[in-house]
Amino acid sequence: MKCAYLALALLSQASVTFAEDRAPQLIESSVHIKLVSIRTMGLIRFVEGVNEAYINPISQSHIANMLVQNLRNDPHLLVQPTPCSGLGAPGADLDGVEWTTAVASVISCAEKTIPPSELDDAINKALSATLTQLTPEGSLLLETSTYDRRLRSYRRYVDRDHVAAVGLSLERPSNGASQVVAVFPNSPASNAGIVAQDAVLAIDGKSVSAMSFEDIIAALRGAVGSEVKISYLRHSDAKQITIPIVRDIVKAAPSLGLPVGNDPEFGEDKGVIAIAIPRFIAHRTGKQIGSFLTTRLANQSSKPVRGIIIDLRGSVGGELSGIAEVADLFLDSGIIMSLQGRSVSNEKFIAHEGSIAADVPIFVLIDDHMATGATAFALALKDNGRAKLVGEPVTSEGLVMIMIAIDKGRFASIPQGRIVRANGAPLGPTVEPDIPREGATEKIEAALNMAKRGG
Repeated sequence: MKCAYLALALLSQASVTFAEDRAPQLIESSVHIKLVSIRTMGLIRFVEGVNEAYINPISQSHIANMLVQNLRNDPHLLVQPTPCSGLGAPGADLDGVEWTTAVASVISCAEKTIPPSELDDAINKALSATLTQLTPEGSLLLETSTYDRRLRSYRRYVDRDHVAAVGLSLERPSNGASQVVAVFPNSPASNAGIVAQDAVLAIDGKSVSAMSFEDIIAALRGAVGSEVKISYLRHSDAKQITIPIVRDIVKAAPSLGLPVGNDPEFGEDKGVIAIAIPRFIAHRTGKQIGSFLTTRLANQSSKPVRGIIIDLRGSVGGELSGIAEVADLFLDSGIIMSLQGRSVSNEKFIAHEGSIAADVPIFVLIDDHMATGATAFALALKDNGRAKLVGEPVTSEGLVMIMIAIDKGRFASIPQGRIVRANGAPLGPTVEPDIPREGATEKIEAALNMAKRGG
């Protein structure tokens, strides 16, 4: 699953504080005011949060109905006769404030009859089942530890240009290895000789198959100057290698003017400007690329520019505003992309008059390892007739996600909006390249020659 996260949506939950376990809270029903446990308050918070933020209109009673029925289906609550069977008839419609009473009743009863660990497991399963029913491709339940790791990583990404790491972009572990998607230019990993398609097997002697993806990323990061041992399988000759790598500052800035990947087929000496964008950072990436291109295009007397290649392979995307800023550099008018959803105000990103290198052909390199934001950028240029996409098909749900707090132990990730392309079509589920990877070099060269002739 590849989705985009709204910056403000994610950060808005950071300041939420919760009461201690079992601290009583007040809720008002149609009959009276009653005390409920922290578990009940968490479920009420879940229902209200989904109702407020979910991409499509959905009533609180409908969400509560799904949640209650999923609780009812748990083996711990399903056994008959059970003192907690008073949930109303299966499929009964809980209207208005009655749903809060139903949720409070079953949890209150269950807390008296079911061991806490079993009840918490039943609640987690019911929450996950409800999220899956809402959006199978997008929603998930996160423990606080996982959410905290994502939030810390996001804050580092927003607040800084760089992190102390090795400079690898990896896939999630599969078959005992985590494949390298991309290597940041001039990073410790790049200097050590690791390249895309190599497969990381272990970090400091611990197999990646025994680690979560978040733990793998955390293990690669550390203090500047500290050492990490990486064992990997070199894809060129299937040789297993273990090398020590010293962590250093890995800049998130785009790679400007360097040959594409490890292949010098297209570079400055060929009259092609190559730009690799590992991630988009608002107010920074656009300025960096704009300044570079303005300077380079002003000095074409000795090195005429035949084309621009933008490498998005393995790009982690970024803030949508930052993505729109870079796209705006190359567009003179039109819609870059828009958002659709009840709580995202159907926002449109519009290109402003004036573009860089208006007459220079652009080719965007894509693969299935790039994030949703990077895909949105590629399609903005394609849909406005400004670029050709080169490489592999890309899968993306095109969803904008938001985190909602349930209690101090859990968060839910739900779709808040959907990215819509400039042509009016929803982003995803698959984006096909204009030029397949096989034979791409020859086709790009032919297109550049045709543009030079004015064809």
